[in-house]
Amino acid sequence: QVALWCKWHGKRFVYSVASDPDCDPRLPVMNTLRERVLYRYGLRNADRIIVQTRKQKTMLAEGFGLSSAVLPMPYSGPTEPTVPGAQTRNFRVLWVGRFAPEKRLERLLDLAQALPSIQFDVAGKPDRDSDAYTDSLFSRAHALHNVTLHGMVVNERMGELYRHASVLCSTSAYEGFPNTFIEAWSYGTPVVSTVDPDNLIAENQLGCVAVDGGALIEAVTILHGTPELLAKLSSNARKYYLKYHTLESAMANFERVFLDVLAENS
Repeated sequence: QVALWCKWHGKRFVYSVASDPDCDPRLPVMNTLRERVLYRYGLRNADRIIVQTRKQKTMLAEGFGLSSAVLPMPYSGPTEPTVPGAQTRNFRVLWVGRFAPEKRLERLLDLAQALPSIQFDVAGKPDRDSDAYTDSLFSRAHALHNVTLHGMVVNERMGELYRHASVLCSTSAYEGFPNTFIEAWSYGTPVVSTVDPDNLIAENQLGCVAVDGGALIEAVTILHGTPELLAKLSSNARKYYLKYHTLESAMANFERVFLDVLAENS
């Protein structure tokens, strides 16, 4: 609809992809024909497409025949990182997201059940007020003494959760480039994740990649018991954020894209 408005009014349109399924020509998470038709029209009529990862760039090229630019997403993080020693003294695992099947909160609850001596914080809410899936998640979470459900947390309070977290745990089946990763890294908080966009976590030592429940347990157990490794990953995470995702470093790339598009219209 934005692409249509821009075409009718002679304006330029830059689209930023949100997640991997948006680059899949089957559009698996769009439920109606209307959504899929409008999305394909908008995608093909964008003057520029911005993606979060090289994987998304390849998917758009192969699935839609469209080119795109890979740009790191910006985030206005804290001026000072979390102190790794504080994370080690009171080890906590943070999970942030929607209570939706693709986010697989049940895997975090499995992890909490397997590691009863570690504290887990959950920030987020269900997509729906009540259904069998979310009801089962609430029932399990309330039964675990080491899980705290914070509900939907406003932006201003998320910093407190990141600051007190030793690691951020992502249990998603798929992602694009989660904003939560950038937010965590800005606080020097490593990520333990079932997805690794463009292998960044593994290649830059920003946390641990765990493809299944057993690997999640192993990764968290190792980080809990190895404070020097946690401190190293924490330092790497903060440095990576400063290099690629601060407003100063990331927005310059967006500005160049916008100026290039405007120049074509002049």
